[in-house]
Amino acid sequence: MNTTQSNYYEVLDVSEAATPEEIRKAYILLTKKYHPDTTSLPLNIAHKKMSEINKAYAVLSNSKSRESYDLHYSEDPDREKP
Repeated sequence: MNTTQSNYYEVLDVSEAATPEEIRKAYILLTKKYHPDTTSLPLNIAHKKMSEINKAYAVLSNSKSRESYDLHYSEDPDREKP
């Protein structure tokens, strides 16, 4: 089982201080880029990328889940510090 978790901020290519508007804008741009109907990537890779983008957006676009994620993420001893 893979226990590593993607950094949702990196997935959406936004900073940890990103506003909800910045997160939404990044999400829209990435979904346009990686949607299986609009990308030249193989279908399985496009689906995987979209799943990762959707999961990151679901967490970061909700203030309560983002706060919980930030708390957990900041306490992760394996997290690379900027």
